[in-house]
Amino acid sequence: MAYKELAKAVTINILDFNYLNQTKNYHSVFHLYEDEERFQLTEALEMHFMELPNWSQSGDEERLALGRMF
Repeated sequence: MAYKELAKAVTINILDFNYLNQTKNYHSVFHLYEDEERFQLTEALEMHFMELPNWSQSGDEERLALGRMF
């Protein structure tokens, strides 16, 4: 199988603690970028972080929308 044929890998990390101190968002998405020139290495990898403490502080509409997912 060629590299271009690989399926996209998505990780979803649901955390019961605050891990990303740089943001108050409850949902953050990451991709792999080159440090200096900032071009994306691949679209085949995506990492999602959902921080539940930040979710509980979000607005009612956001809590309801996410609550329907779980």
